Amino acid sequence: MAQRSATLSALNEADVQLAISSINSRQIQSNRNAAAIYSVSERTIRRRRAGVPARRDCQPNSRKLTQREEEVIIGYILDLDQRGFAPTYEARALCEDPALIRSWFKLVEETKTKYSICDKNVYNFDEAGFIMGKITTQLVVTGSERRGRPKAIQPGNREWVTLIAAINAAGWSIPLFLVFAGQYHLSA
Repeated sequence: MAQRSATLSALNEADVQLAISSINSRQIQSNRNAAAIYSVSERTIRRRRAGVPARRDCQPNSRKLTQREEEVIIGYILDLDQRGFAPTYEARALCEDPALIRSWFKLVEETKTKYSICDKNVYNFDEAGFIMGKITTQLVVTGSERRGRPKAIQPGNREWVTLIAAINAAGWSIPLFLVFAGQYHLSA
């Protein structure tokens, strides 16, 4: 049914355009006569001549992106798919070009020099969350970003653990921090 109405709409729009061109070329004298001859609405002819586009040619109010933005996003997703990446692949890989990030590293070096900061005092910290569950007598650890449900984990016997790792610019690291769930005691 949608196919049929779309076809009728296209035919109707073609008739409207023919009616307008007949009026503009002075073959037909009035909107009313053109509407009767081409079996279209007189109001539609008036609106098109006044510059109001057909509804199918207008962008809906609920649409958030322009046509160009949609095309760019679709092209980006297809490009990622072609290269074997998921559509959620982050654009941070674009910043791997040394020419693009050289100024940032220069600023870091200037700041380290200005404040006499040694490499051994510059750290990078990272954290990862894990969910732990017990399968009979074994403990299973899976990543918190994991999709789907891990196999054979007993419901109700789960605990979140956070791992914090740190390494400095000189190349050595401090021992890992494992943060387990604790109990909250309200004190007055």
